[in-house]
Amino acid sequence: MSSRTLRRIGASFALSLTLFATHAALAPALARADDSAARTEARERFDRGLRLFNQQDNDGALAEFQRAYELAPHPLVLYNIGLVYAAMGRPVAAVEVFDRLLAAPEGLDAGRLAKVKAEREQQGQRIGEIAITSSVTGARVEIDGLEAGKLPLGSPLRVSSGVHIVAVVATGYAPARKQVVVPGQAKIEVSFELLPVEGQPAHLTLETRLLDGEVFVDDAPVGKTPLSASLALSPGEHTIEIRRPGYRSAKKTVSLGPASNGTLALDPEPDPTQLATEGGTLELVLSEPDALIAIDGVPRGGYAGRLNLPRGQHVLRVERAGFTPLERKVTVPKAGSARVAIELQPTAEYRANYRSRTVTQRTWGYISVGAGAALAAAGVGFVFVNKGAEEDKKAEFDKQAARNGPGGDCDKEAGEQTTACVNQLKRALSELEDVRSREKFGWIGAGVGAAVAGLGVVLLVTNDDPNRYEPRPESDVFGRLRLTPTAWFDATGGGFAITGVLP
Repeated sequence: MSSRTLRRIGASFALSLTLFATHAALAPALARADDSAARTEARERFDRGLRLFNQQDNDGALAEFQRAYELAPHPLVLYNIGLVYAAMGRPVAAVEVFDRLLAAPEGLDAGRLAKVKAEREQQGQRIGEIAITSSVTGARVEIDGLEAGKLPLGSPLRVSSGVHIVAVVATGYAPARKQVVVPGQAKIEVSFELLPVEGQPAHLTLETRLLDGEVFVDDAPVGKTPLSASLALSPGEHTIEIRRPGYRSAKKTVSLGPASNGTLALDPEPDPTQLATEGGTLELVLSEPDALIAIDGVPRGGYAGRLNLPRGQHVLRVERAGFTPLERKVTVPKAGSARVAIELQPTAEYRANYRSRTVTQRTWGYISVGAGAALAAAGVGFVFVNKGAEEDKKAEFDKQAARNGPGGDCDKEAGEQTTACVNQLKRALSELEDVRSREKFGWIGAGVGAAVAGLGVVLLVTNDDPNRYEPRPESDVFGRLRLTPTAWFDATGGGFAITGVLP
């Protein structure tokens, strides 16, 4: 057997093995891709996440991306989740996502991979550590109201750089809190000496519509609203207060028994006298008319123009029939103006009805333009054809009239006119009048055709875009298979492979 034949056999064998390996590797992904319903929902949520992220609605974008990733795990979705965490000022979560991508970078192009590395480096610089110790073993540690572990901790807690409220809570001891400032790439050590008290700690849940309000317990800061968890407090009386610039502070004294659970509602009201120095304006650009808005849970009715609000964060809610209510955080600058674009997303039923209506109108518009143009052209054509027939009939009539005129062979003055001559003249006149009377039908057809075509143009011009609410092409990252052929040759033979990925 020749060496060329052996090389061909080797190449064929290599191709078979490669295709088998490729098929085996792609089988799980293709099985997921076959789930069209999940893929469709993932695409729609990914598209919605992109829109929300571009509108700076990071909370909404994160929720949509996370759901899309649950439905169809894909590196591009995880990539966007990391970017949202970074935009939200959550560097610890962002670094965890970027580390996952760097550990398995398949599916990311060179540009995105470089972006991941750069963001990973930048976010890592915004992470600090808190080392916490206490005189009580087993005490629960809370960071900004969220439980972070129990003492002794195996390692320092990683947090974003900035101000944090550290609390240590243990049964039989008064809860202790400290406000600490953590620089990036630094470690802060915090020690707690818990004081014993009789009875178990009480828990107080604070309810408020206000964002970023500073919460004080007995004039000591304990965090900012909304608090992620209930406040663990020693039994007895406590004064709870919420402060924020631009608002009248809200304060109330509560009495708590051992191991009790209470709820306190506090809602500071805007102070009109402070708006000049502690306020700003909010301008909305709404994608849909007739939308209703609410600020911090207070209905404002239909949007009619700029809103004067205290500076800082607010919860904006926008509602309209047929659309999913949108709720997001907006930030009003001090003595400045914030301009926020709001793009409402239709419900599935509204979107289906909208597309059906607009596609139908567009179809009838095209039909009307085509049919009207054809009818108008036929009418004009009929007029021109009829014009030729009219000229022929006019010539025939003129001929018969000449015969019956002076000097003609049917001149009655010469006594030559006969019944046949008269009948021929009448027939020529009648045929001429018939041809002329038919001309109006051509002009009527042309007019009707022009009107129908004009109606079609109006239908097309006044119609909305049928694809207005459809996911954009860049959102379709699920279920498309990219096949890349690869060939190799060397002194001993060669091979051919096809590799595939679901982008």
